[in-house]
Amino acid sequence: MSEELPASVPGPVPPDERTAWYAPGVRSQYAVSNGIVATVSEQGEGYRYHTRTPSLSEREKAAQERIERRFEDATISRPRTRAGAVERVSDGLPSRLRDRLPELDGRRPASRRRLQYHLLASLRALGDLTPLALDDRVRIADTNADRLAVHTRDFAPAITDLPDDTPFLDRFLGERLRRETVPFAGFEIPVTVVRGHLLGADTFEVSYVVEEPDLLPGDRALIETVLDRLLESPPAGILDDEVHSVAERARTLLNRRIGTRPLARLADRLPLPRRSRSGSLTPASRSERLDALTYYVLRDLLGDGKLTIPLRDPAVRSVEVNRVGDRITVVSHRGTTVGDTRMPTTLSIEDTAEFVALTRSLAAEGGVELSVHRPATTVTLERDTKSGRREMHCSVSLPDRAERGHVSITAERETPPTPMALVERNQLDPELVAGIWTAAANRGTVVFVGPVDAEPTAALGAHTPFIPAADRPVEIGAGGSQVDLPHETAITVPRQNGVRDRRIERDALHPDVAVLSGLNTPEALEQLGSVVASGRPAFAAARAADRSLFAHLVSQAGIVQEFTAGVDLVIELPAPDADETATGWVPVSPDDKGAKRNPGLEFERLFDTEGDGSLSSRFARTLAASPETGVGPPAVAFERRRQYVEYLLTEGSTDRERLMGFLADLRTDEAATIERIRNREQ
Repeated sequence: MSEELPASVPGPVPPDERTAWYAPGVRSQYAVSNGIVATVSEQGEGYRYHTRTPSLSEREKAAQERIERRFEDATISRPRTRAGAVERVSDGLPSRLRDRLPELDGRRPASRRRLQYHLLASLRALGDLTPLALDDRVRIADTNADRLAVHTRDFAPAITDLPDDTPFLDRFLGERLRRETVPFAGFEIPVTVVRGHLLGADTFEVSYVVEEPDLLPGDRALIETVLDRLLESPPAGILDDEVHSVAERARTLLNRRIGTRPLARLADRLPLPRRSRSGSLTPASRSERLDALTYYVLRDLLGDGKLTIPLRDPAVRSVEVNRVGDRITVVSHRGTTVGDTRMPTTLSIEDTAEFVALTRSLAAEGGVELSVHRPATTVTLERDTKSGRREMHCSVSLPDRAERGHVSITAERETPPTPMALVERNQLDPELVAGIWTAAANRGTVVFVGPVDAEPTAALGAHTPFIPAADRPVEIGAGGSQVDLPHETAITVPRQNGVRDRRIERDALHPDVAVLSGLNTPEALEQLGSVVASGRPAFAAARAADRSLFAHLVSQAGIVQEFTAGVDLVIELPAPDADETATGWVPVSPDDKGAKRNPGLEFERLFDTEGDGSLSSRFARTLAASPETGVGPPAVAFERRRQYVEYLLTEGSTDRERLMGFLADLRTDEAATIERIRNREQ
């Protein structure tokens, strides 16, 4: 045995060296993490990617199988993206789960690490895809024939041993677009927006993931028991602080039911090894489990069940529940990460009783009792978000025999965007913003028109800072404020139906500017005709698919003459999926166009698109009838304001407070403000 090797046998070298005589096909081999080793080898005309995970003994495999069977009925969420899987493995087993795994006690450190990795992969990560998720050299993955292929940093494509239908492949390929937390009753619940890249995996490209706490076996029954106790005997002080009193009482009841046993408490005081205390909860896991269970009690008792988090996310514009068993869907506000996109959530209403309870609860909050004789209604609700309290319009219907009911909730933005933010989103251009600014400053009437998804009311609210600060805007709506008016003298009143009521209201409130949102019917448009006929300017928003359909509504309302005489500018907002920006139009009387036989509306563009792009002379002449003091003709004021908008865009001033501050500086001393801008640019 002491004989030396023949000189023809080379010395040992790493297996990924081309001179390695014992592994000639290996091109790369490296350690990933958690005892995982990845190998890329060359086979024929391609590459093969293989991972070796920590090997388990027969006893360790038996322990893993026992643990997996124990958690078959648990509701343990898995990550929706590869990044989430990396975070899960890095964080390790949570304490409330770790304390339910006595099989990990008493093992050697190496054995415990091996078993813990496999439990993380099978229970909380992505199963067989976990090693690939942890390998930062793997860039992308796709399906090749009947196998999964990966593209590493140096080799592509490399075929793996995994089939193309490996569980959780859609999650492995998922891309995290946005991750934030939504507050509720003192808890911060993570919400993640994920884009899937697996073809045919889902009808929807983007999904909305609500990461509520995991539920272990027996937790749901425990929650239902505590809910029953709280309904039978409400806690003291519920009228003073509902959330705090219910949370404290829930924690007390839950603490009694998950408290450690007397023998376990005695074991904690004795110097016994860890394995003698299996089954008891450590202080950390006890607190973690109490928090999780308390959240579900508050969610089901004081919140809106499974709709609790979506309704409190300021990025969500609509929440929809279509039938029992279907996924709850949400629609985000335009301008968010995936603006105006309908996304399925990870939540669903699983049985008819839960659906009925939800619809009746929402209707009752609006003062309506649903029954067989009245199975549907629409009510107004309010919910707290981290940006403030916002109003919602909720339409509900009890499910029928086919389990088809619906819950549809629409919420306005708490804080409207600024005009500069709309320009950055390619919804408006600087010239059009300057035109709206000029019309508002000259006491002109502006109407924003667009489909529902274009959010004309939000566009209206974005431009209300341009209404002169000394004016008194009065919002006339169906009830409740839908437009954020920054003016100290602004008020909101409900819309009156009768002509006499509208006249009395107009005379008594003395509005300098009427703000009208929701002009979606001929009846509502009559209010606009009444306002402009009185000689007062208005800022209005109407929902219509395009300008021609809006003109048809105006004709139906019988206010064509008042509209052409009193409205200075119409902003046509495009649909979210359109490539073009909004367009400005100036109403033109049919008489002016020589079309006396046509009683409908006609328009001309605010800017001459076929010529030099100059401002409409008709728009300038109309506003010149009420010029601003010391500003000059509207065309001159427009050009100066266009430069102001360009400056604000260059400075990145897209928040409302900075816009308001800039407008205040202009009112105080415009010349000094211009000089400061020039000095800053130099």
